[in-house]
Amino acid sequence: MTITTYITNRGLSARQFAISAGLSPQYLSCVLNGRQDPSMAMALKVHMATGGLVNMLDNLAKEKTP
Repeated sequence: MTITTYITNRGLSARQFAISAGLSPQYLSCVLNGRQDPSMAMALKVHMATGGLVNMLDNLAKEKTP
C-alpha cells in the first residue's frame, strides 16, 4: 500500500499523518510530491506509524529499478 492510499483511506490529511508519525509536514509533502526521496529514518517512522502496512523502502526500490 502507498502512503497516499493509507492517508486517504483513513480520512487524514498529510499534515495530520506527518505529525502523528513524528515527521515534518513539509518534508512529507516534498516526498509525496517527488521533490525528495524518503530517508531511512522517515521510512522507518512511516512503517511504525502504519503498523507495517506501508513499506516505503520497498516502494522506493521498485520505483528506482530500471
